[in-house]
Amino acid sequence: MVKCTSALRAFVFHDFKNGLTPSQCLVRLQKTFAGESIPSKRTIQRWFSDLRAGRSVLEDLSRAGRRPTAVTPDKIIALCDFVIAHPHASYAQIRHAVDIGSSQCTAILKWELGMKKICSRWVPHTLTVDQKQARLVFCQNLINVFGGEDEQRLKEIVTGDEMWGYYYNPLTKRQSMEWVKKTDPRPLKVRRSRSVRKTMFIVFFNSSGVVSILKLIPTPGRRTINAAYYVKTCLKKLVQKLRKKRGKTGFRGLKLHHNNASSHTCSLTTDFLQQEGLKLLPHPVLARPLTM
Repeated sequence: MVKCTSALRAFVFHDFKNGLTPSQCLVRLQKTFAGESIPSKRTIQRWFSDLRAGRSVLEDLSRAGRRPTAVTPDKIIALCDFVIAHPHASYAQIRHAVDIGSSQCTAILKWELGMKKICSRWVPHTLTVDQKQARLVFCQNLINVFGGEDEQRLKEIVTGDEMWGYYYNPLTKRQSMEWVKKTDPRPLKVRRSRSVRKTMFIVFFNSSGVVSILKLIPTPGRRTINAAYYVKTCLKKLVQKLRKKRGKTGFRGLKLHHNNASSHTCSLTTDFLQQEGLKLLPHPVLARPLTM
């Protein structure tokens, strides 16, 4: 749409005063300014409406435009405080709380505060400094024992773990996005689910793949795994499968690795493993040298 200049507006004003219609005014403009850009019929009709309403000024009327105080130190501080208090807030929520425009909100977040919104990195659980150091020692011991050229030795380690499988997780990664500064590390979030229905999977695996997997659906009489259930249902099934796979080799050199859950460390479990001749690999929390 062509902007109506002062000369064209004067021409429209002249035709309006002489009682012409917008269509007649458009025809006269096309004849007078042949080959030049002229306003559309809709623009002429709008000018006729304004003139009927009493407009007498042909120049552009003054407009407020963008507020000059949109990006001020007070707005920057207010936006920063709001984002710190509500790191998951959306652009719309920030603009509404601080009373600022979209472009100014983006400018403050990006250029003034140097912030960006990113997803949290899922981790199974958080660790203390001592726990991290214990795992470092454990990994160094593993490298010393199994880090040679013979990769077949890795098959000697059978790892067992339990995991709850939830039917749904109401909080997605995008919903957990937070505002952080570019220099800040990626935030961590312990993965949890609020679904009531869930299933526990007990999995034993080695470097070649899954050795044994069991599924436990909680019932009124079975909500946790105790030592008797772990030995009778999990370990006995694991021992049967390992004997079938290894044949005459037996459990020579084989080592089981599981965490320090009460059902794993009680005497009933350790006695069963000792009776079957299955050695236990220390858990990283213990952080003691491996004895092979």
